[in-house]
Amino acid sequence: MRDHRQKTTFAEEALSEATALRLSGKALAAKERLKAILAIWPGHEAANLAMAELSTTSQSDAQHQLSALHDTARKTNDANAWSQYVVALRMAGQKNKARKVAQKANVTPAQRKALKQIAEGRSAPIEDIVNLINKGSNALAWSLGSERLKYFPGDHKLLNLLGVASLADENATRAETVLRHALKLAPSYEAARINLAFSFLKQNRAFDVIELLQDIATHKDASLDIRVNLASAYLQAEQLQKAEVLTATLSAEAPEDSEIMGIRSKTLIALGRVSEAISILNEASKREDFALHDVMAAALLAAEGRQAALAYIGKLADISEETDFRTAAMLAEWGELKAATARARRLAKASPSNPAPFRLAGLLSKWRRPDELIDIMAKNSQDPGLPPLKQGTFGLAYAKALMDCEDHDAAMVALSKGNAILRALVKYSVADDERLMERVASCWSAQAIECAATDLSGLSPIFIVGLPRTGSTLLETILSRHPSVESKGETPVAFFEASKARLTPTPQATARVADALCSHLEPPAGKRVTTDKLLANFLNVGVLAAAFPTARFVSMQRDYRATCFSIYSADLWVAGHPYAMNLEELALYTVAHHNLMLHWQSILGPRFVVAHYEKLVVSPETEIPDLLRKLDLTPHDACLNPEKSERHINTMSVGQARKPISSGSIERWRHYESALRPLSRILEANGLV
Repeated sequence: MRDHRQKTTFAEEALSEATALRLSGKALAAKERLKAILAIWPGHEAANLAMAELSTTSQSDAQHQLSALHDTARKTNDANAWSQYVVALRMAGQKNKARKVAQKANVTPAQRKALKQIAEGRSAPIEDIVNLINKGSNALAWSLGSERLKYFPGDHKLLNLLGVASLADENATRAETVLRHALKLAPSYEAARINLAFSFLKQNRAFDVIELLQDIATHKDASLDIRVNLASAYLQAEQLQKAEVLTATLSAEAPEDSEIMGIRSKTLIALGRVSEAISILNEASKREDFALHDVMAAALLAAEGRQAALAYIGKLADISEETDFRTAAMLAEWGELKAATARARRLAKASPSNPAPFRLAGLLSKWRRPDELIDIMAKNSQDPGLPPLKQGTFGLAYAKALMDCEDHDAAMVALSKGNAILRALVKYSVADDERLMERVASCWSAQAIECAATDLSGLSPIFIVGLPRTGSTLLETILSRHPSVESKGETPVAFFEASKARLTPTPQATARVADALCSHLEPPAGKRVTTDKLLANFLNVGVLAAAFPTARFVSMQRDYRATCFSIYSADLWVAGHPYAMNLEELALYTVAHHNLMLHWQSILGPRFVVAHYEKLVVSPETEIPDLLRKLDLTPHDACLNPEKSERHINTMSVGQARKPISSGSIERWRHYESALRPLSRILEANGLV
C-alpha cells in the first residue's frame, strides 16, 4: 500500500467484492477476499464481522450456495461459471464431484480440458488475480493466490503470478522462491524464467541471471525480454564485450526501446566509447518520454568533466521520480552530498511510501528534529499495509533517525522490529554458513595453496576482505589515494570466478581462475597494483592466494560489538546478508568468520594483513604508512587525506567517506550495550571480546 489512504481504499474495494460474492452465493470466494484484508489489517472491524458471519454459515447454507453456482453454470453454459463451480467444489472438499462435473459440463472440448485441470488441482482460475495485479492490488493478489495455491499446488501459472505480485511489491526474495517452484514444475515455462531472472537482477545477482538465460537466449525464437535481461546482467557482471554485442542486436530490433538504449549507452561508456553513447542519447532525447538523464550525465562526466555533468543535471525539470532518484544516488556517488541530500528529501516528501529516498537521505547526513520526514518514517514503520520489505526498511531508516537524535532506547526498539520483519522474508540457517566456512578452511592449508599455485599472470592484486561495516570503504579509499593503486571497488567478477573453485584446491582449478581474472585485475598504464573490495571474498582467499601467488589480502578489524551493531543497524541487502537481522545469528556468523580469518592469517603469514580500525582512526599518521609498507607500497602523504578522493563511492559509507578520518563512531555501540547482550554473550564465550 502506498499510504494509509490507499490501504483504506484497498480494504473498501476488497470488502465490497466480498459482500457481492457472499450475496451471490459465493461464500468461499468471499472468504478469500476477507482473508486478504485481514492479512494486512488484522483489526479491520467490518472484515472481521463479515468473516464471523461467513464462519457461522451452516452446512446446508454452504450446500445451497454450491447448488446456486451449479444452477447458474447449467443455465448459462458459461465456461467461467463452470470454472467457479468446480473451484468451489474443490475448496469444499468434494474432489470426486468436481471431477465428474468437469467431465460432463456442457462446454467446448478445450474448455472441458481446462475444467479437468481445475478439478484435478493442476490448474487454477487466475483471471481475477491478473486483474488485481493490473490494478496494483498486489497484497490482495498475493493473498488470493496463496489461498488458491492450497487447492492447486501444482499450478505453475499461479505460482508465476505470485512471483509477479511479489516483484511488484519489491519482495524479490519471496518472488524467487515461488518462481523457482514454478520452473521446477514447468522447466520450459518462459514467463517464470523471465521473472526469475528479473528477481535476480533486483538482488544484484547478475551471474545467476547469466546462468539462467545464456543458453536459451541463443535460440532463434528467444524473446526480447529474455535477451534484455541477459544484456543487463552482462553489464552488471562487467562482461562488457558480450553486453555490447547483444545490445547492438537488440537496438537494431527495437530502436525505440529505452531500456535497451540505457543498457547499451552504459556499456559504451564503460568501454570508453563515450561519443557513441552521447550520440545515441542525444537522438533519444528528442522524444518526449526520454528518461535516461542519469545516463546522459554519466556520459557527459566521462566526456567533458564534472562541471558539464552537473550543469546538465541542474537544468533538469519535470522528470520522473525513478529518474530523479537515480540522479540523486549518482550525485551521492560523486561526492556531491548537499545536492544529493536535497533531491533525496524532495523525493521523500513527494513519495512518502517509498523508503529509498529516506534511506539515502539518512546515509548522506544526520537527522535533526523537528523534521516531518522523521514522523513519516515513524508512521510507515508501523504500517502493516505496506509490503514487508518497505515496512522493515522504514523501520531501520527510522532507527537511524532516532540514533542521530540520541533517542537510543526507541532506536533499538525500531531496529528490532524492522529487522524482525526483514528476517521473515528469507529462509536461512546460520549453521549452513558455519559448515561452509569450516569446509573452506579444511580445503586450504599452506601446503594445499603451494601445491595448487599457478603464476600465469605475474599480477599482485590486493583483495580487501572481511565483514561489512568495519571501515573497509575508508581502507579502500586510503589505498586508492596512492599513485600506484587502481581501485576496482566492489566488483562481483573475482568473487564469481573464485567461488567456482572455492572447494577445489587443484592447479587446474586455480589456473582457470587466474586466466579468467587476468584482464580484470590488470592495472592500467601508470599503476602497479589493483584493489578489489568485494568483502565476501574472505571465503575465496585460498583459491585467490593460489591463483595469484604474490597477491596480498587485507582485512579491517574492529571491536566485534561495534561491527555487529553497525551490521544490525545498517539495512544491508537482505538476500546477501541474511545473518544480519537477528542478534544470535549475527554473533554465530561472526564467530565462524573470525575463525576462518585466523586460519588465513596462520597459513598466509605476511601476505594476510590485518588493519585495526580503532588504531587507524586514532593514529592515522603512523598507522597508514605502516599499513602501506605491509602491502609493499611506499608511504604517500595523499593517503592521509582520504576525504579528498574524487573516486566514485557507492557503498553505504558514501557520506562518511567524504569526511576527514575521525574516531567519533568507535564507542557508538555502547549506547545499546544492554540490548546487545544476546550477541555479546556469544562473542564473549568464544573469546572475541
